[in-house]
Amino acid sequence: MSVAYLPERDLLTDGQHALAGAAAGLIATATRGALSGLGPVELLQFAGDLERTRNSLAVLDHAIIGALEDTRAAEVLTARNAVTLLTETLRITRSDARQRVQAAKALGERVTLGGQAMPPEREYLARRQATGRVTPAQARVIHRALHRLYGRPDIDPADLDEAETLLTNHTDTLGPRDLEHLATEIIDRLDPDGDEPRD
Repeated sequence: MSVAYLPERDLLTDGQHALAGAAAGLIATATRGALSGLGPVELLQFAGDLERTRNSLAVLDHAIIGALEDTRAAEVLTARNAVTLLTETLRITRSDARQRVQAAKALGERVTLGGQAMPPEREYLARRQATGRVTPAQARVIHRALHRLYGRPDIDPADLDEAETLLTNHTDTLGPRDLEHLATEIIDRLDPDGDEPRD
């Protein structure tokens, strides 16, 4: 049977099995001795390629969390919310679960009340992450910075999009800490007065 005619459930299962099989094969092959034979330059290239693959898998997390919301999984399984559900089911920390849920809201595909698919809130950042060129930590830095500026009446949405593009394009050269410094400079330039004081 042609792959094109397989039901979606079968495609998902086959894809998951293929990924697990490829990972198992690589783990069995990429021993310390085998990797040492590559030499420093090739070894770092290997590590970089692996990191890009790891980064791109965040897109699957976004889709899974979106689907959990669509199916009202937390309510059905009597969990307080998606964060609690992920924490208890995947045995990850609450902090990790919260970060995944927040990332999914900003970088995952959105769905209207009518069921129509919409692009992610931060579409350019999401596209770059899908290619593996943005780490989850870098994505968090960018999202936090843009979230601070979002909805400010004195900030042009076009400037916000430009800030997203600028920050995202620097992920190839800046780690999370340096990216945060750049984000702070952009925030100060776009919003020099900062947050309004509370009464």
